[in-house]
Amino acid sequence: MNCRLRKLLAHSNLLQSCSSVFRRKQSSKAVGKFGAEVYHGTLENTVKYVKLFSLANSAVVIPAIPAFIYFYRDAFAENAKVAGASIFCGTSVGFLTPLLLHFYTKRYVTKIFFNPTNSQFTLRYFSLFLRHKHVTFKASDVTSPPGFLQTHVIKGKPVFIMKELFTSDQIYAKLMGYDKYFKR
Repeated sequence: MNCRLRKLLAHSNLLQSCSSVFRRKQSSKAVGKFGAEVYHGTLENTVKYVKLFSLANSAVVIPAIPAFIYFYRDAFAENAKVAGASIFCGTSVGFLTPLLLHFYTKRYVTKIFFNPTNSQFTLRYFSLFLRHKHVTFKASDVTSPPGFLQTHVIKGKPVFIMKELFTSDQIYAKLMGYDKYFKR
């Protein structure tokens, strides 16, 4: 082989390995009650642990606010502005941080399952209190209008799904309804 051909082959192998970083291989997991897993969000653990930290922080801060007010009541009596600022900071950390995090992460899909017997998809995401929520839908329920932190709307719920994280391009085509245009 000449040198140019070797470089070209090495470059194409490098491109294939780089493009496969995002793509997961077909898993050998057993088919569960929702079907086979066809999508796995890579940020699932990150989202879970950030929300868990925020909820744990709230569980500590919210009960501490009345105790904080009680122990520092003399200082707060002298300076009402310090009292107001302290209470505001405590409640914003306790209540607003988990709500704000949930606002941004509620659209992130952690898993999608496909049941080929009835052609239904089931997506999974986290609720405010880290419970798994599921939405079961058919390909006809999917639209993809552009929007803030969303790639698709499924049954009226905006979601964020990355095409690269599907185990198969055919499954993504089925999800989007592209397969019906290519049937003969």
